[in-house]
Amino acid sequence: MTPSPPAGHRPANTLATPAPSRESGPRPSADTSVVRLIRLVLLYTAARLTVIAALVALLIGVDRVFGLGLPLMLSSMGALLAGVAISAVAFRSLRRRINQDVIAIDDRRRDARAQR
Repeated sequence: MTPSPPAGHRPANTLATPAPSRESGPRPSADTSVVRLIRLVLLYTAARLTVIAALVALLIGVDRVFGLGLPLMLSSMGALLAGVAISAVAFRSLRRRINQDVIAIDDRRRDARAQR
């Protein structure tokens, strides 16, 4: 029984061919990138709105428990301000993915225009 080759080992007859790299593979089409970007933007928007809605519900609950008499508009504005700050920190990685996708789409469009 022969031992199995170590991870990453290639037989000698395939050493002449270069290993496939991620950069040389097929690039995702513009359609799939745009669809992914739209999905990410919708997810980011839904997450931000969920945070704001949860904060409004929390403020209304606190108002009812303590009988503060806060107007709904004041609770909504406070939740909006707090929600913007919270979502800027909490959803940073999602926002970065959106920015990377936008840059990739812009680069592809710029390359396509340059080839014309």
